[in-house]
Amino acid sequence: MPTPTATVVQTAVDLLNGTNGLAQSLSEYSATIQMTGVTLMGGAPPGVPVVEASHVPQELEEQQQKVAYPVCRVYCDQIRNNGKVKFRLFSGSYRVVVEVTHSQDRLEGLSDTLQAAADAVGDVFDRNHGNLGNGMVLQPGYEVQIDAVKQGGLHYIEKARVISQLSWER
Repeated sequence: MPTPTATVVQTAVDLLNGTNGLAQSLSEYSATIQMTGVTLMGGAPPGVPVVEASHVPQELEEQQQKVAYPVCRVYCDQIRNNGKVKFRLFSGSYRVVVEVTHSQDRLEGLSDTLQAAADAVGDVFDRNHGNLGNGMVLQPGYEVQIDAVKQGGLHYIEKARVISQLSWER
C-alpha cells in the first residue's frame, strides 16, 4: 500500500501523463506558434518531457544512467496538517513540485524550450484544478521559479520549478 505522500506524487504524475496532460498542452502551444508565425530561437517547441516521481538531483541521476531531456521530476517538498476537519487523520495540504530540467549543447533556444515546458506544466495545473477525487483538491494557481543557465547535462542546463498546492482530507 503506497504512503499518502506517494499517492499525492503519483496523482500529479498521472495528471501530467494523462490525456489532458503535457502532450496536449505542448501540441496546443505548437499550433499557436504556427498560427502566429512566431519563431522560437531554438526552432521547434520541446518534445514531451519524460515525467517521473523522483527527488534525485540531476547530477546524481546522470552518474547512474543516461538522461533524456527535457525531464520532469515530481516530488512533494512540504506537508502541512492543519487539523481543521475533525475526525480526519489528515486535513491539510501538500506542496507538489514539478522540476523541469532541460539540457542541450547550444545556448540558443535553451531558455525558450525550458519556458515552453514550464508553461505546459502550468497549463496542465490550470486545466485540472479542482476536485481530483478521493478527497483531493488541486488548488488553483501555481508558482514558477526559473534558475539561470549553467554548465552540466549535455553542456548547458537550465531548471524551472512549478509549485502547486494539493489539499487532501482523509
